[in-house]
Amino acid sequence: MIDPRIDDWLAGAADYSPETVKQYRKYVDVLEKWLERRGIQLPDLRPAQFREFLDDRPTWGPVTRHNCLYAIRAFLRATRQLSHPLMSMNLRRADPGPQRTLTMPDVHRLLQACETGRPRGVRNAAMVTLLLDTGLRASELCRLTKTATDLDACKLAVLGKGRRWRYCVFSPATAERIRSWVEIRRLFARQDVNNLFTSLGGPTPGGPLTRYGLSCIWRTLASEAGLPALASHDFRRGFACEAMKNRMPLKPLQEQGGWSSLGTLSGYLRALTIEDARAYLPAADLPL
Repeated sequence: MIDPRIDDWLAGAADYSPETVKQYRKYVDVLEKWLERRGIQLPDLRPAQFREFLDDRPTWGPVTRHNCLYAIRAFLRATRQLSHPLMSMNLRRADPGPQRTLTMPDVHRLLQACETGRPRGVRNAAMVTLLLDTGLRASELCRLTKTATDLDACKLAVLGKGRRWRYCVFSPATAERIRSWVEIRRLFARQDVNNLFTSLGGPTPGGPLTRYGLSCIWRTLASEAGLPALASHDFRRGFACEAMKNRMPLKPLQEQGGWSSLGTLSGYLRALTIEDARAYLPAADLPL
């Protein structure tokens, strides 16, 4: 172990989700093996050596490299090792460029592919429109509970990123699709499961959806809809762009999507182009 306090830190990390703890553990384990092979102790690790460690992992993209550094620095910060050289190290995050963003024609194709005469289609249609209305992250959708979803008031509460509660509203049309799912959910969900969306097959039928299970659902639905690929974050970017086109003010948009800052939100709007400004030009309706 590169530092025995790491186990205590991860075990007591109440602010981290189980997914984050699992990811941080992976980073720690990989770094530990690398340091042992080179006979380096964590207190002696220098930025140039850490960069060499990252370069030994060519399959790690900019985000993974940045997250690994963030995890190690979080441990150093928690153990008051504030003078460690890695605390002042920064990794430039490469510009990822435009990322896949769901469009309204894509949404229509997905809904048409949802066979609402079958339980799977009813559930999937409810998830499609809920994600489009709220921009929920994959982990939030899986974590969302039935009791925290108010179909009459069209709002929900879910424990989001950073273990903070997030509150969203959704449209009456989405509420009706969720209600259709809830009516048949009781036939499939285990009695001990409060999660709103449950699996209908796989290794844990009737259990809560997992992020892996959700990825499988999107992969199948994308194929049925004739889309090249689909992921939960495509809905998140689509929500941001479509809400902006519908003139949702920035502050409610930020709150609805659970973004920590407007700067973070701006990264989700990159699919918008100068052509999207035409519908809002101030002089368009002035008399000639």
